Amino acid sequence: MQGSSGLRRRVVLCGALFVSLGPVSLGLFTPAMAVIANDMNVERGWVQASLIVYVLGFSLFQLVSGPLSDAFGRRLVLAAFIGIYLFGSIVGLCASSISLIIIGRLAQGIGAAAGVTVLRAIVRDLFAGQEAASVLSSIGTMLAVSPAIAPLIGAVTIEAVGWRGAFVVMSLVGAILLLVSILIVPETHPPSRRARLSVRYMSKMYLELMTTPRVLAAAVTAACSIGGIYMFAAFMPFVLMQHAGLTTLEFGVFMLFPSSLYTIGAYLTRRLLLRLDHQQLILPGLVMLCSASVSLGLVLLLGSTNAVAIIVPTAFFSFALSIITPAITVQAMEGRKETAGAAAAILGFFQFGGGFTFGIAGMALPSPVIAAAVLPVLMSITAILAQIVVARHRAPNVMEIT
Repeated sequence: MQGSSGLRRRVVLCGALFVSLGPVSLGLFTPAMAVIANDMNVERGWVQASLIVYVLGFSLFQLVSGPLSDAFGRRLVLAAFIGIYLFGSIVGLCASSISLIIIGRLAQGIGAAAGVTVLRAIVRDLFAGQEAASVLSSIGTMLAVSPAIAPLIGAVTIEAVGWRGAFVVMSLVGAILLLVSILIVPETHPPSRRARLSVRYMSKMYLELMTTPRVLAAAVTAACSIGGIYMFAAFMPFVLMQHAGLTTLEFGVFMLFPSSLYTIGAYLTRRLLLRLDHQQLILPGLVMLCSASVSLGLVLLLGSTNAVAIIVPTAFFSFALSIITPAITVQAMEGRKETAGAAAAILGFFQFGGGFTFGIAGMALPSPVIAAAVLPVLMSITAILAQIVVARHRAPNVMEIT
């Protein structure tokens, strides 16, 4: 059922707010990482661990929040998870040790997980096919604004009041979104369409989804493309601040460039979707992603400490992501009504699980510079191969079940 233009605007606005919660919480925190390491006199790896557990909670609990929203409705589950996020923000704010920061970040990751799965499922509840892709692209255009300024807000706040200021901002964001989830988010999954909830049913449902070629291809692509955002978040503060010599504030300013290109790309993608099928955008976007990754790898492996030379290919990586993201989201959820939340959960799990996995792999490499140079190339090549394989198995015409 397609909603009115007013409903579409409401969904786009709510989608941008809740889907951006994860990236915003990442952007606000990354400028604080080096400061926390110095302030608490701990090794870099402990601070990176706080980011990695955030991504772990974010990825794993999408597998829980998706089916919960299929069983109990979108709005109730969203509000409960945002409450967990707010709790984690307060724990981080009051933390006196790196252990409490890690606990707080884990709770934030768990709480933010529902923002992605539930809002994607709401889009699938209301829209289908190209219209769903267009709505997701509109969300992407708005989504790019807050993550674009989050590192700068985090950097300015940290410069002014210290790293706890980032948790103050996140606590305020959590409180506002809790009110929005209760008062504004529409309930789009009525009791008549709700799935039963049991471990056996969930296992069967996830097995069926993961053996569907297009869902698996979208999941692997998400892990190896969108997951790059979260892999970069673990290493780029150290690459740009320690290797390239930027200050905390300069780091925040430089991170505006990738987010700005994401905004431009999301706008162009929305225009392209008026003329092209969403599936036609995936491989070209992945080729661009691979090219940006190779360029960044060459800059870093040649030993450049020029921040501009490092940030430019990183920005084009973001541009390519804005093209890929709405297309693979529709690819994963097309033909799904009752299990749209579970399909969105799989996509989110792989997306953030990819960031977690490659983040752990990068920590085993000699330095953050090597990790940022090598891993994006491997990730983008894997995503291209996944899409090529599924293209050979795709039926000539996929009928959308509406």
